Amino acid sequence: MRNKKFDNIPHNVPKSINDWILDIIPAYKIASEAVKMIEIHNDGTTNENLVVIAADICIEARKLKKSKINRDKASDAALCSYVAIKDNFDDFSDNKILVFSFAYLAAHFGLNIISLKEASKLMNDIENNIDVIKKKI
Repeated sequence: MRNKKFDNIPHNVPKSINDWILDIIPAYKIASEAVKMIEIHNDGTTNENLVVIAADICIEARKLKKSKINRDKASDAALCSYVAIKDNFDDFSDNKILVFSFAYLAAHFGLNIISLKEASKLMNDIENNIDVIKKKI
């Protein structure tokens, strides 16, 4: 049975930066709820947990088969992106919304939903619009 929380995320791939922002906002809210559950059962959450959750939300939001192959592709891309980026930006790891957004986009790339060129451009656009996203969350 599909979680109704995902009904606020369109399964069509967003076309514009505004559509991506509208896609990321409910996805991040779902991730935030999941993180709260992790914190209840663990000593807290890490960015790596948020990254893996972003990959899972990508699969669910796009209504893809929840196979090990899809999960591995999405989470590997999201984690690799996070590891590659985190040391290159001073405040990247402190910005949970940016961490989630980049991982969510990378998961789409890992599943061949968007190209590397699209993912790179969207990551720049998201970084430039992070204040808009924060205000809407």
